[in-house]
Amino acid sequence: MVSKSYRDLAIEVKLPFILLKTDRLLKFYEKVAGTRLTRVFSWISIFLLPFVAAGGILLLVNSVMLVLTRPEVQEAQREAGPQSLLLIPGINPYLPIIYGWIGILVAIIAHESMHGIIARMVGYQVKTTGMILFLGIPIGAFVEINEEELKSGKTRDVARVLSGGPISNVAVATLCLVGLLIIITGLQPALGIIVSEVLPSSSASEVGIMPGDKIIAIDDKQISSLTELRKILESKKSGEYVTVSVLRNDVKEVKKFNVELRDLGGGHPMIGVKIANSDILEWSVQYLDSYKNVALKNPIIHLVPPSYPTVLHPYSDRMICSTTNQSTTTACFDVKSLYIHPLFGQNYYIIANLLFWIWFVNINVAIFNALPIYPLDGGQALRKLFSITIGKKLGEKSAFYLSVSVTLVLVGLIFSLIMVPYLALLA
Repeated sequence: MVSKSYRDLAIEVKLPFILLKTDRLLKFYEKVAGTRLTRVFSWISIFLLPFVAAGGILLLVNSVMLVLTRPEVQEAQREAGPQSLLLIPGINPYLPIIYGWIGILVAIIAHESMHGIIARMVGYQVKTTGMILFLGIPIGAFVEINEEELKSGKTRDVARVLSGGPISNVAVATLCLVGLLIIITGLQPALGIIVSEVLPSSSASEVGIMPGDKIIAIDDKQISSLTELRKILESKKSGEYVTVSVLRNDVKEVKKFNVELRDLGGGHPMIGVKIANSDILEWSVQYLDSYKNVALKNPIIHLVPPSYPTVLHPYSDRMICSTTNQSTTTACFDVKSLYIHPLFGQNYYIIANLLFWIWFVNINVAIFNALPIYPLDGGQALRKLFSITIGKKLGEKSAFYLSVSVTLVLVGLIFSLIMVPYLALLA
């Protein structure tokens, strides 16, 4: 190990890790620790930690039950590999490197900082804080709290220090999820109703509608989907006229055409145009409406990453291809390119992915650290609880063995997620 100091910065090299230690942030911790918001947050954290831990245990037990009873789940886990259970970008096949590391950094900084802030609030010594580098790349943060004070301190103070980390991750995750939902609710179809062909015997060809024109309104009523267009046309009769508003060559000037509706062989009045990628357009509208409904009513969908094949998020990189028979070529689109946001435009997916992965990483870090597994925060809190309850009646050894038993059971459940899919092949 190599150690060097530069003014307020100490550097420790433990290859391949480099620890940057500083006490500059301690003044910031002191300032934040003295606020009423921190005191309120610390008490809320104690209340919420058991619920987060219980939720984590339920998710773990449910996952184990699925792996034990569903062959298709076993196969999926074998294909994904044990690395899919690790929250490490570059190793987990579903965790993107850039978004993933940003999420990891935010999670660890929020987690460790809150430990330090609440520790100072209750009067515990915070020796130093800093950043962890792996081969020069920031991968985390740390706060050194006096271990003796954590062991001998009042239960309520220790519990607040321990619970502050996971619940700070819950707070960050919640804010990001709300931001993600706001973006999702504002999404609109991006393709538009684009004319691909004008039928020669139609009024549309006579008045000058051309391939490439984007239909934006009928009789000055804005439309964005084929369903809306069909509803308007179905209310009309052949021989009636409608005003078709189009954008030409993506310019802002709107051209209006007075078009006679004619029966061109379909048994219903038609403008006389074919729409480009009509099946993709229709799917994108219907899917977005369905997704918005599910995203707001069932938050569990946001625990499934956009890189996972079972759920399709509108900000996903996955491809969808046209199955129309109108063209000899197949048109394929990134799902994210099918939508646009009125504020962020077609770059909305960058912000949506950033918010999703910060949410995803933080909620997973919160749940994992809240589990009553020693030496995680939840495990330390449980051992402290056993110490002041069971320890006083049956002795500290009984409290210790009980907390170890809980840890071993939960660790066994986690390992079963790895082992059962492969053991099933031997059955």
